[in-house]
Amino acid sequence: MTLEHKKYKTYSELRTKGASPAECTAWIESASKEELLEVIKSNADASHVPDYKLAEKLLLVRLAEPQPHWTVTPAFWVGVVAMVFAAIALWIAAKH
Repeated sequence: MTLEHKKYKTYSELRTKGASPAECTAWIESASKEELLEVIKSNADASHVPDYKLAEKLLLVRLAEPQPHWTVTPAFWVGVVAMVFAAIALWIAAKH
């Protein structure tokens, strides 16, 4: 995913390089939860209120998103397949 607005790695880099408000908004909208926390912490003095409000809103939305069920994880399915093969191997060993 090579997006033009991701040329800035961190929010502080974005602000020090003098990015436009549109670039700031685009970066914040594609930021991860950790990056949004960085934006909120760095704007504690309310120097960039629109960035702070947008980051706060997006963080709340992302935290409210449902997490995948535990049966969706790959480790669960690897375990299921391993147990099936173990049961087959045990059945073959017990038969002989």
